[in-house]
Amino acid sequence: MRGFVLGFILGAASLYGSMCFHIVRTEEGYQFVPKTGLSFRDTYVDIRKFTLPEWREHVGLAEALVKSGKGGLIQGTAENTAREIFDSLLSTRK
Repeated sequence: MRGFVLGFILGAASLYGSMCFHIVRTEEGYQFVPKTGLSFRDTYVDIRKFTLPEWREHVGLAEALVKSGKGGLIQGTAENTAREIFDSLLSTRK
């Protein structure tokens, strides 16, 4: 019976955490960001290689990052995209 109760408690805690927090993988490690609404969308997101079009698909995540004061993570991926475009333009000119 203890195993059932322990499993129930762990399951409920996991369910609560996945509905209330984004787990965001960045270059520096993992960030836990409160969600702006209760949902399972974007519970775990790896933004290390995100491009600007991918941010359009994850507007809720971007909103949560800005509200939690971690909007610099969005800017960092935008800079990476711009750098990749610039590098590809330079490599095609050679």
